[in-house]
Amino acid sequence: MGGVTLKVDDLEVSLVFGGMSPEHAASRASFSFVYQELTAQNSGVALRNIYYVDLNNRITCRPFKQNALAEDYMRPSEPVDYAAAADMMSRDTGYLFNLLHGNYGEDGHVQGLANLLKLRGSFGPVLPASLAMSKVHMQRYVSGYQKIVKVPDTGVVTDSSKSPDTATLLGKFGGTKVVVKPNSLGASLFTECYTVTEAEVPRIIENLALISKYDERALVQAFVSGTEYSIGCVRLDNRVVALAAVRIDTARGFFGHKEKHRQGNVEEILVEEDRPVISQLKAMSCELFDDLGFAHMCRFDYIVTGCDDIYFLEANPIPGLMRNSIFPKMLKKSGMSIAQLIRHFSCQDAVKLHKRSVYDYSID
Repeated sequence: MGGVTLKVDDLEVSLVFGGMSPEHAASRASFSFVYQELTAQNSGVALRNIYYVDLNNRITCRPFKQNALAEDYMRPSEPVDYAAAADMMSRDTGYLFNLLHGNYGEDGHVQGLANLLKLRGSFGPVLPASLAMSKVHMQRYVSGYQKIVKVPDTGVVTDSSKSPDTATLLGKFGGTKVVVKPNSLGASLFTECYTVTEAEVPRIIENLALISKYDERALVQAFVSGTEYSIGCVRLDNRVVALAAVRIDTARGFFGHKEKHRQGNVEEILVEEDRPVISQLKAMSCELFDDLGFAHMCRFDYIVTGCDDIYFLEANPIPGLMRNSIFPKMLKKSGMSIAQLIRHFSCQDAVKLHKRSVYDYSID
């Protein structure tokens, strides 16, 4: 295990990124930006170790080296399995900042392991991670908890259900626009908008088949016309704070994979004034954050129609931290750096009261 010479008040931080996930590339891009931010002069953070999880779910640990590039940490070298890596992490003196997106990093798997081993880091609890990873179940929870929130009319296609045919799709959605998306993948992978016509149905069915190779559930949702907003929340000093809201404008009125990851297809505009509906979105997001028990951060996405009806889309417990991502823009507008955010998380975790796990009782 490595490290660097510390200033007295520097926080030691180790980073975990990569992952056996379709979002591997997104995690690498998040790591690159966070690495750049944390290695900036006077960041208040001293990097200690970098854990790279490769596409085979094996982990390479490298000590941080001055002047090393982010790319230098992105190749396997004598990788070990999770059991060995978890042992290294349990002995790591750095605060572990989790940048694993999607499967096995954001869905409760790593969170459960971290809690069992009492790893010191930003992994958070299992429940909100697992629930947020399933869009359809999170939507059901939110619509039950927040009565003023609507969710799009949704059809769910599972491995065990019969894939919809032309007649079924035309019967339910004929002539209308729908959004087809995976239930549990991020980065808007395979997310596309269609008008349900006989000519388009084969493309819909083809996309559903593609999604089924990566996800147990595919969603066919009624398209909701309106303005998309993203609300970021963080826990600071043990209270939930909403960051600056972002309005998402696209040429075709739809925020898909192309819009999210290709420059020039979207404008992400920081909302300067909190008109009533924005204040409502922020208050609601803070309530959801607290009720589900998110420990550190989450980004909630909504569509607001022209009549100010609110539709909930999804929650992202480990929002993208790429250079041009929404969450870093929210942080910057709120006057907070990535390094300051991690320091807040570390301080909160240091004083967190842990519940007892063992109680001795007799059974006759």
